[in-house]
Amino acid sequence: MGGVVFLEYLDGLGVDNEKVPDIDYQRSKLSVSLAPHSLYSCSHELIEKIILQNKKKSRKTSIHWLESNEEIEFLQMKKGPLESLLRRVWPKLNVERSNILGIKRFEQLFFGRDVVLVHALETNKEMIQAYQRKGVKIVLCPRSNYFI
Repeated sequence: MGGVVFLEYLDGLGVDNEKVPDIDYQRSKLSVSLAPHSLYSCSHELIEKIILQNKKKSRKTSIHWLESNEEIEFLQMKKGPLESLLRRVWPKLNVERSNILGIKRFEQLFFGRDVVLVHALETNKEMIQAYQRKGVKIVLCPRSNYFI
């Protein structure tokens, strides 16, 4: 049996200058891939760097996806409870000037067989069917989702 270990990165929508290492690790059937944490915690630039590096090395990319209504509210309106939490984590965060990659734009740019969505709790039947057509995979985390 093989598997993939995803190393998560986040930069507070550009507040931190997160360096993406050039990782090339394969040990027997276990490989390591890079993963932007989520649209709400990573800048467009960081997400793009990670995905392009993974594509270059034929690796999958995972990303936490549509875990809550609060996430959707933040991504669409740049406000709400998630914004408050992010400001506590990254006090220098300027949401208005941050480079947030929206849901639709991420889907247009990056969706394909090499993308794994984690959680995807706030999706609907039409979205799931569209993901299936593009070969996108969804991973559920029942223990983690218990606390969401």
